[in-house]
Amino acid sequence: MKKEYGDLMAHLLRYKGRYSSEQEFHAFVADSVHAFVRDLRDFDSSISFNPEAITPEHVIKDQKHLKIGCE
Repeated sequence: MKKEYGDLMAHLLRYKGRYSSEQEFHAFVADSVHAFVRDLRDFDSSISFNPEAITPEHVIKDQKHLKIGCE
């Protein structure tokens, strides 16, 4: 069963063949996400990477801020 990804990850996966290892690809993805986070500031939006954000008690009141939990 093939996993479906969102537009951003699907786009990044197109570049996977350019990297000789998973570690290099993961570094590329991390750099791309960091650039995306910086670019979002131009649109008056921000993303905060916070492992605690995956717990239900973290409710975002300001819709311009998106918290993504990463472990």
